[in-house]
Amino acid sequence: MIQTKVTSLQISKRLRGLGVKQESEFYWREIDDCYGLRNELNYTNYGDQITKCSALGHDTHNHSIEGTVKYYSAFLAEELGEMLPEMIEYNEEKFWLVIKKYENDWQVFYNNSKEQNIHWTDSHTLTNSMALMLEYLITNKLIII
Repeated sequence: MIQTKVTSLQISKRLRGLGVKQESEFYWREIDDCYGLRNELNYTNYGDQITKCSALGHDTHNHSIEGTVKYYSAFLAEELGEMLPEMIEYNEEKFWLVIKKYENDWQVFYNNSKEQNIHWTDSHTLTNSMALMLEYLITNKLIII
């Protein structure tokens, strides 16, 4: 399933809020009024009233859906790899990007020659772990986008 290969909707929203450029192969579409679309899309259901739903696709222009539509880049690991720097300098030391799988999780961190780390992220999916690292670097002003 493609949902496991792209960033989650929640993380995608946060990255957009941080100013990450919204250019990706896939996009999350979030629709405010989607009552008739329950079989096609993921949705939040409160009783009989569907308040929000989301879909994953390539196109940011679907004219067959009515209601307010918001688009968020659903980044692939390859796209995130282009955004994450190979090396960052922190406290006058160089830290190198490390991505590895440990048991059932993907771990992303920056490591220096003394085996010290800058922030550690892990997630069941590689894309979310990479995206969490990107979010951390931007939030803590370790990179500028």
